[in-house]
Amino acid sequence: MFFRILKLDLKKKKVMNTLLLLFIILAAIFSASGLNNIATVMNGTDYYFDQAEIGDYAIVANKENNLREILDKEKIVKNYKTESCIIAMKSNVKKDNDALETGTNVIFQSIEDSSINFFDKDDNIIKNVKEGEVYISGSCIDDSDLAVGDEITIDLGETKFNVKVAGKMKDAFLGSKFMGMTRFVFNKAEYKKIYNSLFKINESDVENTANDNHGYEIFYIEMDNPEKMDKILANASSITFKGGRSVLKLTYVMDMIIAFIVLVVSIGLIVVSLLVLKFTITFTVNDEYREIGVMKAIGIKNSGIRNLYIIKYLTLAIVGATIGGFLSVPLGNLLIKSSTENMVLGNTNGYLINIIGALLVVFVTVLFAYIYTGKVKKASPVDAIRYGQTGERYNTKTIYKLKNSHLRINMYMAINDILSSPKRYITMMISFFVCLVLVLSIVITTDTMKSKNLISTFCTESDVYFVPGNVNIGDIDEVNSREEYERFLELYEKFFAENGMPGKMCIELQFSVNVICNGETYNIKTQQGLHTDADGYEYYEGIAPVNKNEVAITDVISNKIGAKIGDKIKIDDGLEEREVIVTAYYKSLNNLGEIIRFTEDSPMNFKNFSGTGWLQYTFTDNPSEEEIHNRIEKMKKLLDSEDVLDGAEMCATNIGVVPTMEAVQYLLLGVTIIVVILVTLLMELSFVTNEKSQIALLKAIGFKDIHIIKLHMYRFLIVTLISEVLAVALALPITKLWCNQVFGIMGANDINYFVNPEHVYLIYPGIVFGATIIASFIASLTTKKIKSSDTANIE
Repeated sequence: MFFRILKLDLKKKKVMNTLLLLFIILAAIFSASGLNNIATVMNGTDYYFDQAEIGDYAIVANKENNLREILDKEKIVKNYKTESCIIAMKSNVKKDNDALETGTNVIFQSIEDSSINFFDKDDNIIKNVKEGEVYISGSCIDDSDLAVGDEITIDLGETKFNVKVAGKMKDAFLGSKFMGMTRFVFNKAEYKKIYNSLFKINESDVENTANDNHGYEIFYIEMDNPEKMDKILANASSITFKGGRSVLKLTYVMDMIIAFIVLVVSIGLIVVSLLVLKFTITFTVNDEYREIGVMKAIGIKNSGIRNLYIIKYLTLAIVGATIGGFLSVPLGNLLIKSSTENMVLGNTNGYLINIIGALLVVFVTVLFAYIYTGKVKKASPVDAIRYGQTGERYNTKTIYKLKNSHLRINMYMAINDILSSPKRYITMMISFFVCLVLVLSIVITTDTMKSKNLISTFCTESDVYFVPGNVNIGDIDEVNSREEYERFLELYEKFFAENGMPGKMCIELQFSVNVICNGETYNIKTQQGLHTDADGYEYYEGIAPVNKNEVAITDVISNKIGAKIGDKIKIDDGLEEREVIVTAYYKSLNNLGEIIRFTEDSPMNFKNFSGTGWLQYTFTDNPSEEEIHNRIEKMKKLLDSEDVLDGAEMCATNIGVVPTMEAVQYLLLGVTIIVVILVTLLMELSFVTNEKSQIALLKAIGFKDIHIIKLHMYRFLIVTLISEVLAVALALPITKLWCNQVFGIMGANDINYFVNPEHVYLIYPGIVFGATIIASFIASLTTKKIKSSDTANIE
């Protein structure tokens, strides 16, 4: 008998049961994919580095290094492996005579010499490279608009040859934009050509390049206590780059921002789906009080009635969770895809977590059914037949009186309904709030990343930022002293002035020096401006350094060496050891926040020079914003380069993940629209079913269909508006809550976020509001089927 009743129920209430099944499917999709993505993100870079076998510490050094001698003596070093490579300039790799977007330098290497695993776009290990082809790491392929099969030219002056792009390579060590280098992996034959051309070595001598003094080596080290490596390497020579796994993780921090957003989105969607599932089950149980009363009247026990509903929801849950579990795989991959462009993210449990997520939905559905059918025990047959109502009410239903209202009756009734029964709308309000606040949070983060608000975390503010162009002024990579940099900047100033754009040039220089604090020695990157002012940075505690014996540090440095404001530290640049005082903490995203700021007049040893920032140009004739834009376009032509940017573009380029953030933003907006539409349809159909007799009574006393449709639409629009006001008000605090943590580990605390009023207050809330209008209108059309004669059903 139970199964017959169940069959009739499923057949009779097709719409509500279909919607319930749909939301069980959605809950399963979001739960399964969300839990899998949470596990994947939590593993994050550790999983990637383990798969790549990168070890605990990595060093790039000239072949003339003394690292083997140092490492072989250290007991904490378990093992190390090396690979030979060549570091060249970006101008050595071209497509159609234009240099590729490779960062500062390029690394040439053969697949046979590799000591770590590289991965293709499908996360398969690249074991060989065909002769005449090359794999390229990082974002170079996307930034340079390359495609698989395109030919690029290796231009070494006397030697030129073409190779085809075999594909994008996921490189755990150099795959991040923050590393500033792109790795090109060839077959051994092409590598021999490059090596022989650059170093004029007989081809037969290239077979064993590990023993000559040309090129570079990369060391991958397995060790205990990698934080002690700075002290161990204090006397090491010829090091170009060094960093432990913790530092290498930070190079992927922007990719992990995307992954973290996916995590937050997954949790939010799980919450929304379970809230709606609770509402649906509660409503359907309440809606069937009459049937429950009849069953009790004919002698069916409470346990039998509850078992009937539990079996019903268990059946729907199993079907929905099965469908949702299968669909969660492609959705999860879609959500996490944006984070895996440069990374291999995964977990060791495979699809087991998806299965657990789907089973969790089955459990929660049955649990909700068990909890919300508990009231069956308290209801008598008469109460149940009257839908659980006694008809008696002794308290005031609402404080909003009709006599106090000056609104149209439709709007008054909508507001009164919400104030009288707010619990009915809480589910929808929370669902809309969670979805919209997630979208707005990502919008604010993305807009901040491509705004001028981050300029001071990279350099001082200027009108134009660019890389050296093709104007025969010279190669900045060959400049070796402060005086030569002065001359270099003067030549550019003269060049731009002759072309009607007078201004001043400046640049940020970086050096590697030994820093001694509390008896420990650390090799740390430092930064010094040339023609800049130290006041151009943001100092959130202390005062800017003003003389050569003062420095500012980031939180990252403070935590690393234990120095605070007012402490004295020693700087050893190879020429002298001098004492300086820490005067301030400042924000910097350079070198992942691991950097010390010197004043412009502080003496620096150019033997420790390690690189530069952007060339910066500030116009001295005070042009308008429009004129600055026109001059930037003119400078692009003069320099024959697209790398001429304003402040906002420079920040977006340095961050590197803005296009990915925008893709996630639009994806989440699409998911939000779908959720808003489905929630609105579900709840409106539920309301229409529950209020059938009231709607019939309204029609009997003269209300037209359009008035009833407006009444139902107004309720949804009011709730949506309340949700949006809350989401807009809390979007910035919620953004700071999670995003400050990400920027903080990079040395930039308390970011000045950019809130674009057009996006946050108009466009995105407007889209959600519009989706609600459309969905509520379509769903409320079902009220037209109800006739005034249906008042006969009123108890």
